[in-house]
Order: sequence, then C-alpha cells, then structure tokens
Amino acid sequence: MKYYKVLGSDPNSSKRPALMRTDTMKKAISQAYQFHRIYPNLPFFIVSNVLPISGNSKCMMQLAEGDIVYKFVDVTSVSDLDEFVRKIKSLQ
Repeated sequence: MKYYKVLGSDPNSSKRPALMRTDTMKKAISQAYQFHRIYPNLPFFIVSNVLPISGNSKCMMQLAEGDIVYKFVDVTSVSDLDEFVRKIKSLQ
C-alpha cells in the first residue's frame, strides 16, 4: 500500500494553516486524483491536524470527500482516528 504526504504550514505559524489554505487543499485533492486513477479500488485518506471549517477550502473538501478522497481524517478527533484505523486494518 502506498502512502502520500501533503505538506502544509504549521498551525502555530499561520492564521490559515495546512488544509485551510486553498492552494494546499488543491494540491491534496490533485494527489488524491492521481492516486485514484492508478489505484481505483483503494481508498485515499487525507490526514491533517487542521481541517477547514468554512470558505472555499471547506467547499472543495466536501466535494472531494466520498468521491476521489475516501475521507478527510482529523487527527485531533478520536472518532476519525478510530474509523481510519478500522478501514486500514480491513485492507490488510
């Protein structure tokens, strides 16, 4: 199984860190699209400690999730992490 890492800014150094930035969200979704085209039957997760709560980045996230992105995972959410681990274990 392949894993990809999308780099974002440190949440302590920016008012719009990580996936709250539209350019970072676009890059993440673009990588998901590439992965989905090569491995159409494998789920692609985007894991972050900061997910957008409004704006264009949130809109892009909502459109991609359940389509080319299986799930955006918030590592600060126990339920998101539990679901992520269950899905990964089911693929092994």
